[in-house]
Amino acid sequence: MKRTFFFTGKGGVGKTTISSMFAVFFAKRGFRTLLVSLDPAHNLFDVFKTKPSKEPTQVLENLYIYEADPEKYKRQFLSNVKEELERSFRYLTAFNLEHYFKTIEKSPVLIEQSMATAFEYLTERRYNLFVFDMPPSALSYRFFSLPENSLVWLENLISLRKKINDKREIIIRIKKESLEDDPVIKKLSNLKERYKRLKEKFENATIYIVKNPDRISTVEAERVKEWLKELKLNVKILENRGKDIPEMAAEIHTGKLPPEVESAFSSLFSP
Repeated sequence: MKRTFFFTGKGGVGKTTISSMFAVFFAKRGFRTLLVSLDPAHNLFDVFKTKPSKEPTQVLENLYIYEADPEKYKRQFLSNVKEELERSFRYLTAFNLEHYFKTIEKSPVLIEQSMATAFEYLTERRYNLFVFDMPPSALSYRFFSLPENSLVWLENLISLRKKINDKREIIIRIKKESLEDDPVIKKLSNLKERYKRLKEKFENATIYIVKNPDRISTVEAERVKEWLKELKLNVKILENRGKDIPEMAAEIHTGKLPPEVESAFSSLFSP
């Protein structure tokens, strides 16, 4: 069974370091692991002292790293949307379909959609364990709430479409024409299934909110935890440079973790 872990938190608390050590810890125990940065401020390749690559790169036995390019997955998402629009709404071409597409390009949730596209694509690949180094808390929360918000939005659209169809059906019966399956409802239903699967993947994952011992970091971590708990996600707070993970210098790229970190990880995480 594939296992998925996310590491998020306030900027500067050590998310990349902790997620990298976590990935090394499990790779050393035989899990074929993919460590992914979804944070636009990437530095995974620097941590592992490896030349940047556009594909997952093996850095240790059982461990691969990848920095997801937001622009690449944004283009992929928009390409999928455009293709679907052209296929489903050919009759609108006379009304400038390109105009509608340009509106979608300015969508305020495009960043989260791009991250979701990357997540869906990568978690279908052949690894046992996925570790995601996430952006700071606010953007991560928007990403995790995407399926829930999208499902509510789609339910309302389907309900509205059904009301429109009820009125169409009356007209069709008067004209004695046949009522065909509505392709719009079919497409909306397919989207619902996609977001249900995404929501299920989030619910089956573990999200670690990394914090430091200071008050500001702690307050933010507790607040984000409550937000994510409302989404029914499995959330835990992990204190770096404190009671959970000791502050130790580690040469992560060698795959050798300090004994104190190994001990802390062994007590916190069960392979």
